[in-house]
Amino acid sequence: MAYDAKELEKQAIAAIKKNKLIFLDEVICYLPCSARCFYGKELHKLPSILDLLNENKVEEKVKLRKKWRGTDNAALNLALYKLCSSDEEEAKLNPNKQDTTVNIYKNNLEEDLTKLTLDELKRRIQEAADADNQDTEDTAGDS
Repeated sequence: MAYDAKELEKQAIAAIKKNKLIFLDEVICYLPCSARCFYGKELHKLPSILDLLNENKVEEKVKLRKKWRGTDNAALNLALYKLCSSDEEEAKLNPNKQDTTVNIYKNNLEEDLTKLTLDELKRRIQEAADADNQDTEDTAGDS
């Protein structure tokens, strides 16, 4: 069945507003089309849909934080504190958290290694090993 993108957009907006949806997957469940059709018509890229979902997410987060502020529940208080804390404060609260950034001295650049692909990470390790070998050879030749 052929669906009109504008009509699907209107239905999606109505579903988001009525049901306070926050995820695209939820929106699709309220539409008469399949997920393939939804993504095929690129409805997942429309600012009208994304902005509403984001507004609902922010609204929900604000509500939760307000609710957490008024509680004596230690777990909720800790969760709220972590949300509001600096990286240094959070590290003190969570000693098991591992730092995945590495300082690459040659370029004086900090980078989160978890964002690299495996191939990119292997390539960089090989480059570093090659550079170390070159430095070792240069130093040995100076003797």
